[in-house]
Amino acid sequence: MDEMVVRALLKTEEFKTDEKIKQMNPQNLKIEDAVYLIDIYRKKANHLNKIFKTYSWTPRNIDVILWHFR
Repeated sequence: MDEMVVRALLKTEEFKTDEKIKQMNPQNLKIEDAVYLIDIYRKKANHLNKIFKTYSWTPRNIDVILWHFR
């Protein structure tokens, strides 16, 4: 996890009002913050796999996409 991920998530329609993410200090993420963010990645990967009827999406793929759009 890095600060760019938090900033990228806050730019999305889905997470721009997420209070837990808004309260995170992007430059000093805690273990609890990372766990919360990883859970978001996991849920998003599962959602995309259901939509596209595949198992190719992983939490890491979500991280890479968010990093790209920082």
